[in-house]
Amino acid sequence: MFMNLENVRKEWEYQVGLVAEFEKELPCLPNGSLSMKKIGGKEYMYLKVCDRNGTVWRSMANKDPEMVRLVNRKKVIEKSLGILKKNTVLLEKFLKKYQAYDPDSVLVDMPTAYLLATKQGDFVHYGQEKDGLASWSSLEEQEEDFYFDSLKHVTSKGLHVRSKSEAIIAELLDANELAYKYETKLKIGNKTFSPDFAVFRKEDQRIVYWEHFGLMNNEEYLKKMFYKLNEYQKAGIILWDNLVITCDSEDGNLDARQIIRIIWKMLI
Repeated sequence: MFMNLENVRKEWEYQVGLVAEFEKELPCLPNGSLSMKKIGGKEYMYLKVCDRNGTVWRSMANKDPEMVRLVNRKKVIEKSLGILKKNTVLLEKFLKKYQAYDPDSVLVDMPTAYLLATKQGDFVHYGQEKDGLASWSSLEEQEEDFYFDSLKHVTSKGLHVRSKSEAIIAELLDANELAYKYETKLKIGNKTFSPDFAVFRKEDQRIVYWEHFGLMNNEEYLKKMFYKLNEYQKAGIILWDNLVITCDSEDGNLDARQIIRIIWKMLI
């Protein structure tokens, strides 16, 4: 499994942001502490607070729940800052020194003979299945005349697709630099299906299929959809494992933000 360096960078940025937020909030919180005291066999929580004049006062915590919340938050932030500051230093050092592993970068300076061997499928990633890249390479797209008349929408990279929603999905896959094929031939038993997209997930060398369904108000369409999903299930193509499905809303619209969330969760 390959490390996604961009995710590490985002985590570093997130924790740096938290440090800044916490350090800004900390001076606004009251100085105080919480303690437990046992009286007559029962435990009571006490609140000790120092005001701006340096006066210390102590009371039972249930008399001022908001002050208890603020004192507690200050303690949590102080402990969190200790962890976050260490993490940000370590992550920053890691990002500067870590060299991401990418099979393509390894092949760049290889002699021609080795490159030819690689094209023949001799290069296998350690810890990966031998047929990972081979399965992707052998995955055929439909012929150009496969219901070509209905390919009315064109992406910025010139891909012809059948709906505006598919065009949006393709654009977002391109934006995230994901390798994908449109309407591949997927044989299950004696039947051939054509998933809207087949995406090569680089992290674990797996193919993830993506089906987008549009006519959700059409009963016949729904029957075909459930039939297809059932056949996929039989073939080991499992929803939210190596299969993504998305749908248009009732009014035929698509929320691109949801597509981005799916891409980040399932494919990167």
